Amino acid sequence: MRRGRVFVILFIVAAAIVIGISQFLRGQPPLTVRFAVSPIAQAWIAQAATAFNSAENLSTGNQRISLVIEPVDDIDVWTGRAGWSASNHPDGWIAGADYSLAYAAERLPFVTVAPTTAGTLLVWGAFADRAAALTGDGSRPLDWDDVNRAADAGRWSSLGAGDPTWGNFVFAMHRPNRTLEGFAVALSAAADFADSPVNAPGSALVVPDFQASFENVILSVPNLNTLGATPAAAIAARNTSVGEVALLPESEWLTNLKGEMVKSENPIQFAYPAYNVAFNFPAARWNDESVTPDRADAVARFAAFLTTDSQQRAAQRYGLRPVSGEALDATFSAAAAYGIRVPLPDMNLVTLPPRDVIQRTLDWLNGLVR
Repeated sequence: MRRGRVFVILFIVAAAIVIGISQFLRGQPPLTVRFAVSPIAQAWIAQAATAFNSAENLSTGNQRISLVIEPVDDIDVWTGRAGWSASNHPDGWIAGADYSLAYAAERLPFVTVAPTTAGTLLVWGAFADRAAALTGDGSRPLDWDDVNRAADAGRWSSLGAGDPTWGNFVFAMHRPNRTLEGFAVALSAAADFADSPVNAPGSALVVPDFQASFENVILSVPNLNTLGATPAAAIAARNTSVGEVALLPESEWLTNLKGEMVKSENPIQFAYPAYNVAFNFPAARWNDESVTPDRADAVARFAAFLTTDSQQRAAQRYGLRPVSGEALDATFSAAAAYGIRVPLPDMNLVTLPPRDVIQRTLDWLNGLVR
Protein backbone atom coordinates (compact mmCIF):
# COMPACT_ATOMS: atom_id res chain seq x y z
CA MET A 1 0.00 0.00 0.00
CA ARG A 2 1.30 3.38 -0.90
CA ARG A 3 2.47 5.60 1.92
CA GLY A 4 0.13 8.45 0.85
CA ARG A 5 -2.87 6.16 1.03
CA VAL A 6 -1.84 5.05 4.52
CA PHE A 7 -1.73 8.66 5.66
CA VAL A 8 -5.20 9.28 4.22
CA ILE A 9 -6.60 6.24 6.03
CA LEU A 10 -4.94 7.27 9.30
CA PHE A 11 -6.33 10.78 8.92
CA ILE A 12 -9.85 9.43 8.35
CA VAL A 13 -9.55 7.13 11.36
CA ALA A 14 -8.26 9.97 13.56
CA ALA A 15 -11.06 12.26 12.41
CA ALA A 16 -13.61 9.56 13.12
CA ILE A 17 -12.19 9.11 16.62
CA VAL A 18 -12.30 12.87 17.28
CA ILE A 19 -15.90 13.07 16.02
CA GLY A 20 -16.84 10.03 18.07
CA ILE A 21 -15.32 11.47 21.22
CA SER A 22 -17.00 14.83 20.58
CA GLN A 23 -20.38 13.18 20.08
CA PHE A 24 -19.84 11.06 23.18
CA LEU A 25 -19.01 14.10 25.28
CA ARG A 26 -22.00 15.99 23.95
CA GLY A 27 -24.18 13.07 24.93
CA GLN A 28 -22.95 13.12 28.52
CA PRO A 29 -24.78 15.08 31.21
CA PRO A 30 -23.34 18.62 31.42
CA LEU A 31 -21.54 20.05 34.39
CA THR A 32 -24.19 22.43 35.69
CA VAL A 33 -22.62 25.48 37.31
CA ARG A 34 -24.86 27.80 39.32
CA PHE A 35 -24.13 31.52 39.25
CA ALA A 36 -25.99 33.94 41.50
CA VAL A 37 -25.98 37.42 40.01
CA SER A 38 -26.93 40.92 41.08
CA PRO A 39 -30.26 41.89 39.48
CA ILE A 40 -28.62 45.17 38.40
CA ALA A 41 -26.43 43.28 35.91
CA GLN A 42 -28.69 40.27 35.34
CA ALA A 43 -29.73 41.03 31.76
CA TRP A 44 -26.15 41.41 30.54
CA ILE A 45 -24.86 38.38 32.44
CA ALA A 46 -27.76 36.21 31.25
CA GLN A 47 -26.92 36.88 27.60
CA ALA A 48 -23.24 36.27 28.34
CA ALA A 49 -24.12 32.91 29.89
CA THR A 50 -26.14 32.00 26.80
CA ALA A 51 -23.14 32.83 24.60
CA PHE A 52 -20.81 30.86 26.88
CA ASN A 53 -23.09 27.82 26.86
CA SER A 54 -23.52 27.98 23.09
CA ALA A 55 -19.74 27.74 22.64
CA GLU A 56 -19.88 24.33 24.36
CA ASN A 57 -16.98 24.98 26.70
CA LEU A 58 -15.62 21.79 28.27
CA SER A 59 -14.62 21.45 31.90
CA THR A 60 -11.29 20.07 33.06
CA GLY A 61 -13.14 16.73 33.34
CA ASN A 62 -14.24 17.01 29.69
CA GLN A 63 -17.88 17.69 30.50
CA ARG A 64 -19.82 20.37 28.67
CA ILE A 65 -20.27 23.35 31.03
CA SER A 66 -23.85 24.55 31.43
CA LEU A 67 -24.24 27.82 33.34
CA VAL A 68 -27.45 28.51 35.23
CA ILE A 69 -28.07 32.14 36.19
CA GLU A 70 -30.06 32.97 39.33
CA PRO A 71 -30.83 36.60 40.28
CA VAL A 72 -30.19 37.17 43.99
CA ASP A 73 -30.08 40.57 45.63
CA ASP A 74 -27.02 41.32 47.74
CA ILE A 75 -29.08 42.27 50.77
CA ASP A 76 -30.71 38.82 50.73
CA VAL A 77 -27.18 37.42 51.00
CA TRP A 78 -26.28 39.81 53.84
CA THR A 79 -29.37 38.96 55.86
CA GLY A 80 -29.44 35.23 55.17
CA ARG A 81 -32.69 35.34 53.19
CA ALA A 82 -30.84 33.77 50.25
CA GLY A 83 -30.55 30.63 52.34
CA TRP A 84 -26.98 29.83 51.36
CA SER A 85 -25.19 27.21 53.42
CA ALA A 86 -22.49 24.54 53.08
CA SER A 87 -25.07 22.23 51.48
CA ASN A 88 -26.97 24.84 49.42
CA HIS A 89 -25.01 27.52 47.65
CA PRO A 90 -24.11 28.77 44.16
CA ASP A 91 -20.79 27.87 42.60
CA GLY A 92 -20.19 31.51 41.69
CA TRP A 93 -21.58 34.88 42.67
CA ILE A 94 -21.45 38.16 40.79
CA ALA A 95 -22.31 40.60 43.56
CA GLY A 96 -23.45 44.16 43.01
CA ALA A 97 -20.23 45.65 44.37
CA ASP A 98 -16.87 44.75 45.88
CA TYR A 99 -17.85 46.25 49.24
CA SER A 100 -20.94 44.03 49.27
CA LEU A 101 -18.89 40.93 48.49
CA ALA A 102 -16.40 41.80 51.24
CA TYR A 103 -19.27 42.25 53.69
CA ALA A 104 -20.82 38.88 52.79
CA ALA A 105 -17.43 37.14 52.82
CA GLU A 106 -17.10 37.89 56.53
CA ARG A 107 -19.55 35.00 57.05
CA LEU A 108 -19.59 33.03 53.80
CA PRO A 109 -16.56 31.33 52.14
CA PHE A 110 -16.30 33.36 48.93
CA VAL A 111 -13.03 34.21 47.22
CA THR A 112 -12.72 36.83 44.50
CA VAL A 113 -11.81 35.61 41.01
CA ALA A 114 -12.35 38.93 39.19
CA PRO A 115 -12.41 42.24 41.13
CA THR A 116 -14.77 43.83 38.61
CA THR A 117 -16.57 42.79 35.42
CA ALA A 118 -18.42 46.04 34.54
CA GLY A 119 -19.70 49.14 36.34
CA THR A 120 -22.51 51.56 36.95
CA LEU A 121 -23.45 54.12 39.61
CA LEU A 122 -26.38 56.13 40.91
CA VAL A 123 -27.85 58.87 38.75
CA TRP A 124 -30.58 61.41 39.45
CA GLY A 125 -33.36 61.48 36.91
CA ALA A 126 -36.03 64.20 36.96
CA PHE A 127 -38.55 65.46 34.45
CA ALA A 128 -37.20 68.66 32.95
CA ASP A 129 -39.87 70.96 34.42
CA ARG A 130 -39.44 69.44 37.92
CA ALA A 131 -35.65 69.68 37.70
CA ALA A 132 -35.88 73.33 36.68
CA ALA A 133 -38.26 74.11 39.53
CA LEU A 134 -35.98 72.45 42.09
CA THR A 135 -32.69 73.90 40.89
CA GLY A 136 -33.53 77.45 39.92
CA ASP A 137 -34.20 76.83 36.24
CA GLY A 138 -31.26 74.45 35.95
CA SER A 139 -28.64 76.85 37.27
CA ARG A 140 -27.00 73.96 39.15
CA PRO A 141 -27.15 70.16 39.13
CA LEU A 142 -29.95 68.47 41.05
CA ASP A 143 -28.81 66.91 44.33
CA TRP A 144 -29.86 65.98 47.85
CA ASP A 145 -30.45 69.52 49.13
CA ASP A 146 -33.14 69.99 46.48
CA VAL A 147 -34.77 66.61 47.06
CA ASN A 148 -34.73 66.93 50.85
CA ARG A 149 -36.30 70.38 50.64
CA ALA A 150 -39.09 69.08 48.39
CA ALA A 151 -39.66 65.98 50.53
CA ASP A 152 -39.85 68.09 53.70
CA ALA A 153 -42.40 70.40 52.05
CA GLY A 154 -44.47 67.48 50.81
CA ARG A 155 -46.40 69.49 48.22
CA TRP A 156 -45.27 71.78 45.45
CA SER A 157 -47.54 74.52 46.73
CA SER A 158 -45.79 74.37 50.11
CA LEU A 159 -42.38 74.34 48.44
CA GLY A 160 -43.10 77.59 46.62
CA ALA A 161 -41.58 76.31 43.39
CA GLY A 162 -42.97 74.89 40.20
CA ASP A 163 -46.70 74.58 39.55
CA PRO A 164 -48.98 74.24 42.60
CA THR A 165 -51.30 72.01 40.55
CA TRP A 166 -48.60 69.35 40.47
CA GLY A 167 -49.81 68.33 43.93
CA ASN A 168 -47.57 66.16 46.06
CA PHE A 169 -43.85 65.85 45.46
CA VAL A 170 -43.40 62.31 44.06
CA PHE A 171 -40.11 60.50 44.56
CA ALA A 172 -39.10 57.08 43.20
CA MET A 173 -36.43 54.60 44.29
CA HIS A 174 -35.81 50.92 44.84
CA ARG A 175 -36.91 49.37 48.12
CA PRO A 176 -34.15 50.47 50.55
CA ASN A 177 -34.47 47.54 52.94
CA ARG A 178 -34.48 44.77 50.33
CA THR A 179 -32.29 45.89 47.41
CA LEU A 180 -28.68 47.00 47.12
CA GLU A 181 -29.58 49.89 44.82
CA GLY A 182 -32.22 51.09 47.29
CA PHE A 183 -29.83 50.80 50.24
CA ALA A 184 -27.28 52.71 48.15
CA VAL A 185 -29.71 55.64 47.98
CA ALA A 186 -29.71 55.76 51.79
CA LEU A 187 -25.89 55.61 51.77
CA SER A 188 -25.68 58.52 49.34
CA ALA A 189 -28.14 60.56 51.39
CA ALA A 190 -26.23 59.86 54.63
CA ALA A 191 -22.89 60.82 53.08
CA ASP A 192 -24.41 64.06 51.82
CA PHE A 193 -25.85 64.72 55.28
CA ALA A 194 -22.41 64.10 56.86
CA ASP A 195 -20.61 65.87 54.00
CA SER A 196 -18.13 62.99 53.91
CA PRO A 197 -17.93 59.75 51.89
CA VAL A 198 -15.84 57.80 54.43
CA ASN A 199 -16.76 56.63 57.94
CA ALA A 200 -19.15 59.53 58.59
CA PRO A 201 -21.96 57.99 56.48
CA GLY A 202 -21.94 55.06 58.88
CA SER A 203 -22.63 57.20 61.90
CA ALA A 204 -25.00 59.47 59.97
CA LEU A 205 -27.24 56.53 59.09
CA VAL A 206 -28.22 56.15 62.73
CA VAL A 207 -28.45 59.87 63.59
CA PRO A 208 -32.06 60.84 64.41
CA ASP A 209 -31.91 64.06 62.35
CA PHE A 210 -30.80 62.17 59.26
CA GLN A 211 -33.37 59.45 59.78
CA ALA A 212 -36.15 62.03 60.10
CA SER A 213 -35.06 63.68 56.86
CA PHE A 214 -34.73 60.42 54.93
CA GLU A 215 -38.07 59.21 56.27
CA ASN A 216 -39.68 62.18 54.48
CA VAL A 217 -37.98 61.07 51.27
CA ILE A 218 -39.39 57.56 51.65
CA LEU A 219 -42.83 58.96 52.45
CA SER A 220 -42.64 60.86 49.15
CA VAL A 221 -42.77 57.51 47.33
CA PRO A 222 -46.50 56.84 46.82
CA ASN A 223 -46.19 53.06 46.47
CA LEU A 224 -43.00 51.01 46.24
CA ASN A 225 -45.04 48.02 45.01
CA THR A 226 -46.30 50.06 42.04
CA LEU A 227 -42.72 50.86 41.06
CA GLY A 228 -41.88 47.16 40.95
CA ALA A 229 -38.44 45.77 40.22
CA THR A 230 -37.65 48.46 37.63
CA PRO A 231 -38.77 51.95 38.69
CA ALA A 232 -37.36 53.52 35.51
CA ALA A 233 -39.70 51.37 33.43
CA ALA A 234 -42.67 52.38 35.61
CA ILE A 235 -41.75 56.06 35.19
CA ALA A 236 -41.45 55.61 31.42
CA ALA A 237 -44.91 54.04 31.32
CA ARG A 238 -46.77 56.33 33.72
CA ASN A 239 -44.61 59.46 33.94
CA THR A 240 -44.93 61.84 36.89
CA SER A 241 -47.72 59.93 38.64
CA VAL A 242 -45.21 57.34 39.86
CA GLY A 243 -42.07 59.48 40.02
CA GLU A 244 -41.10 63.06 39.29
CA VAL A 245 -37.58 62.59 40.62
CA ALA A 246 -35.70 59.34 41.19
CA LEU A 247 -32.23 58.12 42.13
CA LEU A 248 -31.51 54.89 40.26
CA PRO A 249 -28.58 53.05 38.67
CA GLU A 250 -27.42 54.70 35.46
CA SER A 251 -27.78 51.39 33.61
CA GLU A 252 -31.45 51.18 34.55
CA TRP A 253 -32.16 54.66 33.23
CA LEU A 254 -30.31 54.02 29.98
CA THR A 255 -32.01 50.72 29.17
CA ASN A 256 -35.55 51.83 30.01
CA LEU A 257 -35.82 55.42 28.78
CA LYS A 258 -34.18 55.38 25.36
CA GLY A 259 -37.31 56.47 23.52
CA GLU A 260 -38.64 58.69 26.27
CA MET A 261 -35.50 60.82 26.32
CA VAL A 262 -35.87 61.90 22.71
CA LYS A 263 -39.59 61.98 21.98
CA SER A 264 -40.99 63.63 25.08
CA GLU A 265 -41.68 67.36 25.32
CA ASN A 266 -40.73 67.08 28.99
CA PRO A 267 -37.75 64.68 28.91
CA ILE A 268 -35.92 63.17 31.82
CA GLN A 269 -32.81 65.16 32.77
CA PHE A 270 -29.89 63.45 34.50
CA ALA A 271 -27.39 64.53 37.15
CA TYR A 272 -24.82 62.73 39.31
CA PRO A 273 -24.97 63.06 43.11
CA ALA A 274 -21.86 64.59 44.64
CA TYR A 275 -21.76 61.60 47.03
CA ASN A 276 -22.27 58.59 44.84
CA VAL A 277 -22.32 54.81 45.27
CA ALA A 278 -20.64 52.59 42.69
CA PHE A 279 -21.55 49.08 41.55
CA ASN A 280 -18.67 47.14 39.97
CA PHE A 281 -19.90 43.51 39.88
CA PRO A 282 -16.98 41.43 41.15
CA ALA A 283 -17.03 37.70 40.41
CA ALA A 284 -16.42 35.27 43.27
CA ARG A 285 -16.62 31.54 43.83
CA TRP A 286 -17.63 29.44 46.78
CA ASN A 287 -14.48 28.14 48.45
CA ASP A 288 -14.61 25.19 50.80
CA GLU A 289 -13.43 21.57 50.80
CA SER A 290 -16.42 20.46 48.70
CA VAL A 291 -15.41 22.54 45.66
CA THR A 292 -14.02 20.39 42.83
CA PRO A 293 -11.30 21.63 40.45
CA ASP A 294 -13.64 21.51 37.44
CA ARG A 295 -16.22 23.73 39.14
CA ALA A 296 -13.57 26.17 40.34
CA ASP A 297 -12.16 26.30 36.81
CA ALA A 298 -15.61 26.84 35.25
CA VAL A 299 -16.30 29.80 37.54
CA ALA A 300 -12.94 31.38 36.74
CA ARG A 301 -13.44 30.87 33.01
CA PHE A 302 -16.84 32.53 32.95
CA ALA A 303 -15.50 35.46 34.98
CA ALA A 304 -12.70 35.84 32.43
CA PHE A 305 -15.24 35.57 29.59
CA LEU A 306 -17.17 38.53 30.99
CA THR A 307 -14.08 40.73 30.65
CA THR A 308 -13.39 39.84 27.00
CA ASP A 309 -13.71 42.62 24.43
CA SER A 310 -16.94 41.22 23.00
CA GLN A 311 -18.65 41.02 26.37
CA GLN A 312 -17.40 44.44 27.46
CA ARG A 313 -18.99 45.86 24.31
CA ALA A 314 -22.16 43.93 25.08
CA ALA A 315 -22.21 45.34 28.63
CA GLN A 316 -22.39 48.87 27.23
CA ARG A 317 -25.53 47.98 25.28
CA TYR A 318 -27.06 47.17 28.66
CA GLY A 319 -26.06 50.58 30.01
CA LEU A 320 -23.05 49.30 31.95
CA ARG A 321 -19.62 50.89 31.77
CA PRO A 322 -16.60 48.77 30.75
CA VAL A 323 -13.90 47.72 33.19
CA SER A 324 -11.36 49.93 31.43
CA GLY A 325 -11.64 52.84 29.05
CA GLU A 326 -14.70 54.97 28.37
CA ALA A 327 -18.17 53.85 27.35
CA LEU A 328 -18.34 54.28 23.57
CA ASP A 329 -21.69 52.67 22.77
CA ALA A 330 -24.56 54.75 21.37
CA THR A 331 -26.54 53.86 24.50
CA PHE A 332 -24.44 56.49 26.28
CA SER A 333 -23.90 59.03 23.52
CA ALA A 334 -27.63 59.20 22.77
CA ALA A 335 -28.24 60.31 26.36
CA ALA A 336 -25.45 62.91 26.50
CA ALA A 337 -27.81 65.75 25.67
CA TYR A 338 -29.86 64.87 28.74
CA GLY A 339 -27.00 64.86 31.24
CA ILE A 340 -25.35 61.43 30.96
CA ARG A 341 -21.61 62.05 31.16
CA VAL A 342 -18.71 60.31 29.43
CA PRO A 343 -16.22 60.68 31.04
CA LEU A 344 -17.77 60.94 34.48
CA PRO A 345 -17.72 64.18 36.49
CA ASP A 346 -15.81 64.47 39.76
CA MET A 347 -17.63 62.87 42.67
CA ASN A 348 -17.02 61.21 46.02
CA LEU A 349 -17.62 57.46 46.19
CA VAL A 350 -19.19 56.29 49.43
CA THR A 351 -17.83 53.36 51.44
CA LEU A 352 -19.93 50.74 53.22
CA PRO A 353 -20.23 51.27 57.00
CA PRO A 354 -19.43 48.54 59.57
CA ARG A 355 -21.70 45.50 59.99
CA ASP A 356 -23.37 46.73 63.18
CA VAL A 357 -24.35 50.03 61.51
CA ILE A 358 -25.72 48.20 58.47
CA GLN A 359 -27.83 45.95 60.66
CA ARG A 360 -29.18 48.86 62.71
CA THR A 361 -29.96 50.72 59.48
CA LEU A 362 -31.78 47.75 57.98
CA ASP A 363 -33.78 47.33 61.22
CA TRP A 364 -34.79 51.00 61.00
CA LEU A 365 -35.69 50.72 57.32
CA ASN A 366 -37.69 47.54 57.95
CA GLY A 367 -39.79 49.56 60.36
CA LEU A 368 -40.53 52.13 57.63
CA VAL A 369 -40.92 49.93 54.57
CA ARG A 370 -42.81 46.66 54.29
